[in-house]
Order: sequence, then structure tokens, then C-alpha cells
Amino acid sequence: MKQIVYIIALKRSGSTALDMLLGTLPGYVSFGETTNAFNRIAGSKAKWPCSCGADLPACPVWSAVAKAIRRPGNDGMAERYRSLLAIADRQFGSGVTVVDSSKRLDTLFLLHERYGDRLKVIFLVRDVRSHLSSQLRSTQADFRTSAGKFGAVLGLLPVWLLELMDWVVRNGRIALLLRRHGIEHLRMGYDELGADRDGMSRLLLDFLGEQGTALDFSYGAGTHHIFEGNKFFLHGDRSRGFRYSEAWKAREFPAACALALRVLGGLNRALVYSNTAPRKIP
Repeated sequence: MKQIVYIIALKRSGSTALDMLLGTLPGYVSFGETTNAFNRIAGSKAKWPCSCGADLPACPVWSAVAKAIRRPGNDGMAERYRSLLAIADRQFGSGVTVVDSSKRLDTLFLLHERYGDRLKVIFLVRDVRSHLSSQLRSTQADFRTSAGKFGAVLGLLPVWLLELMDWVVRNGRIALLLRRHGIEHLRMGYDELGADRDGMSRLLLDFLGEQGTALDFSYGAGTHHIFEGNKFFLHGDRSRGFRYSEAWKAREFPAACALALRVLGGLNRALVYSNTAPRKIP
């Protein structure tokens, strides 16, 4: 293994799209949300195919991983990850770079402890307005359900406010922990990538030490074995390549929500657009 590229982000932040994009680099392989894949395979709930098109028993990577992690004593995350890396080396050579979009802090800390000198971390942040628009289209009870004993109290608040609080708290926690643990990383906005492909490509490639190569936004040159990730994207929309939708800009939010978004404007610019040339952020 040459290195591990780990994407830390909130859900629905474009991590699968970035994972696939990085998988188009020579020697890079996209593995998606490995932590969730391990857990699903270990629990015998793996019912959908890998992004390579093969079902689990036929996929050369995940079928081997399944055999390894189902062996007695191979039930810890460290052992599972070691098995994946060994299988990746056998399948793709010892110079392979593994791309992981698990997005989990516990997995990040494990990798930092064990593979810190070969770990590249990308902190991906989505514009709060785009994130909110996406979240409001999905199940609106998730936050309340996960709130436990505080659910009844939080249930009195509008869903948009809960989602804004979630965006601030969780992104702030990631930024704080990355700094506290001294984890070198590149923070980039998904919306930056969508708006400035050339500039953000150069930034990514410089960070990864891959100058002289290029990202393939059509995904035509990608190598990927993603078993857990954005299912619609993986199995229904991949052939169209990397696409960035600005549909969220047309969404109208309630007056109180729009005011809250204006208050968060400075934080949003700092987290999402810090790499772009000074310009008026939409």
C-alpha cells in the first residue's frame, strides 16, 4: 500500500462522488464506506452488488474481505482493515492507494494511529444551504430519532433549525478534533469543486503528491470497488460522470430560516469556500 486517502464529512456531502473521482487517478482504487461495508458483510446483510458490477460472492475484493472478516477472531476494526489492505495489495500491487469515504471519526483515529505516515485526510464540507436543501428532501425525523431522551424537547423545534444545528455542531467538532489531534488534512468545499474543477483539481493533486496526473470527471478511467456508499449514485447515475447541481440555489426557505442562514454566512464561507480565489460567494 502506498497510502490511504480518507474522506471525513457529514452525510450527503458528496463523499461518494469525490471517492469515485479520486479513483480515476493511476494506482488509486475507490473503496467507499469501508466501515459500513465491514459491518454489513459481517452481519450477512450484504444483498446488493459492488460498484464493479459483481455481486459479493463474485467480486474479487469484497468476496475475499468477507472470508477474512468472517473468520473467528477477526471481528475488530483494526483486523478488518488490515485484511482489506492485504487484499488490495494482492489485487492491485503494493503501490496501490486506497480511497476510503467512511466519514467516521473513530475509523479516522484508528487509521491515524496505525498508518499516520501514509494517511491523507480530506475534510469535505458542503454549503450549508445545499446541505439543508438535501436534508429537507430526505427523512425529516432522523435528527429527532437519534436525539434519544432529548427528542421530545427537540421535537418542538422546526426541522430546518435542527439540521442547521447539526451542520454547525458536527462540522465544528470535526474541525476541532482534527486540530487537537494534529492530523494534517485538506479542507475543501464540495461546492468549490463543483464551481472550479480546474483549480480544485490542482489543489487536490498537490496535496496528494500526484502532480503531473489528472482527474477524470467522466469517471471513465476509474477503478472502484464500492460496496457501501450512495446507492443511487453508484448503481444509477455513475455513467454520467461527476455532476454538480445548483438546484439548491432556487429553493426558498422560511423567513426565519433564511435569516439564520445569513447569520451562518461567515462560517459557511470559511468552511466551504476558503480555497477559492476571493470572489463574491453565492
